[in-house]
Amino acid sequence: NGSTTTYTYTYAKKNSISQTVTFKVVNGSWDEGTTEDKTVTLSGLEGDTLKLAANQIPAVGSKPADTYKAGGWDATPGTETEITGNTTYTYTYAAKDSISRTVTFKVVNGSWNDGTTEDKTVTLSGLEGDTLKLAENQIPAVGSKPADTYKAGGWDATPGTEAEITGNTTYTYTYAAKDSISRTVTFKVVNGSWNDGTTEDKTVTLSGLEGDTLKLAENQIPAVGSKPADTYKAGGWDATPSTEAEITGNPIYTYTYEAVISYTTISGDGQKYRINSNGDLIFTIKRSINDDLTFGSFLRSALDGQILGTGDYETAQGSLIFTLKASKVNTLALGTHTLTFTFSDGTASAAFIVKPVAGSFEDVAVPSDSFTFKKVWEGGNESSIDFTLYKLGDTVYHHGFDKRIISKTEWQYNAWFSSPVACYVIEEPVAGYKTRYENVGIYAGITDRCCDGGTIVNYRVPKTGDDADLSLWLGCVLAGLTIISITVYAGKRKKAHCK
Repeated sequence: NGSTTTYTYTYAKKNSISQTVTFKVVNGSWDEGTTEDKTVTLSGLEGDTLKLAANQIPAVGSKPADTYKAGGWDATPGTETEITGNTTYTYTYAAKDSISRTVTFKVVNGSWNDGTTEDKTVTLSGLEGDTLKLAENQIPAVGSKPADTYKAGGWDATPGTEAEITGNTTYTYTYAAKDSISRTVTFKVVNGSWNDGTTEDKTVTLSGLEGDTLKLAENQIPAVGSKPADTYKAGGWDATPSTEAEITGNPIYTYTYEAVISYTTISGDGQKYRINSNGDLIFTIKRSINDDLTFGSFLRSALDGQILGTGDYETAQGSLIFTLKASKVNTLALGTHTLTFTFSDGTASAAFIVKPVAGSFEDVAVPSDSFTFKKVWEGGNESSIDFTLYKLGDTVYHHGFDKRIISKTEWQYNAWFSSPVACYVIEEPVAGYKTRYENVGIYAGITDRCCDGGTIVNYRVPKTGDDADLSLWLGCVLAGLTIISITVYAGKRKKAHCK
């Protein structure tokens, strides 16, 4: 009939959906301190996927009840898990495990202070996480009962009330072995011998253990006193050794025989004196005991056996200070001289050496197995000379020379000896001539004689109005004065002539 039909499709409205999530905590609290269940309602429409947000899951795990520790969820809530129904999540804190620690105490080389020696044990108990420590009364007293030959020692590790015991532990107290001790006693004897005739030190070794009292036995102390050295007599110990005295170190006991009075020259002995020096010789003499009596005990002095006059010396206190005057020493022959000092109860002596003038022939002479010199004429020439050969000490030495004429005014003389000797030549001047000596080397400063390697120069004596070189004449005069001024300290020389 031409009629119209309409069909209508209608979408149905989605149903609302809601899911309840419950959180429970067992054996403790949520991290914010509460214990009540916490619920979260998730809402949406039919077909929606419902999930927890991170802030909807309560923080938990840090607040267990006593004897509990962090635990876990029966099913772990998460932001990725779809919540399809009412759900309950339970977090249960786990019970702490029981813990136990055994502490063992051992003693070695002795006993506990209560007299026992058996190991002592202590059991410390608690729960997981507890800090286990020893109490003061759980640590056994020890240290006062060592075994024989032992002394107080120490723990391998010291037990204390502050140290945490983290495992089964053993503490061992070991008494230390006593140290061996040894004392050396030395006996010395001075100025004599032991009664057995020996002089060597005597030693005694005393041995024991730490804490022992060491003493000398009677037979360990040497007999002494009957054998003094010459000029000594019985004396005494510096400290008397005894069988009652404890020896605590390494002592030395010295027995000294007492000196019989003697006098000693303590300074000045062996002095050397240059002849014609102005200085006096000074000697100090000391008394072996009571030195303050030395000066008053002096009686006299002798030089080479001859009693000295009081004008030859002076004395002063300070032990005895004896001054031998230079005026006396300068009269002595070269060589060694001896002084003897006489006291009311003893004597002393001293030696000294008188040496020649420094730089003189006697001072510098060196022995040689040959001798040579030249003869030179100035202002003329002659056919012979007159000279004498001397040995050191101004003794004439009779010996021939080999003469070689170099020219009319210069001759060479040579001699050879079987053994080294120190010699010099003195010339008797030729008439009309003066003599001077020109020496070389170690003898260069000597002008009163001709030494080995030197030259004898004869020069004419200027006459009035002579045209001779005035300077040469003056030189000769000065040389002559030099010769005259030098003193010869030996005896008068005996002449022997050589041509």
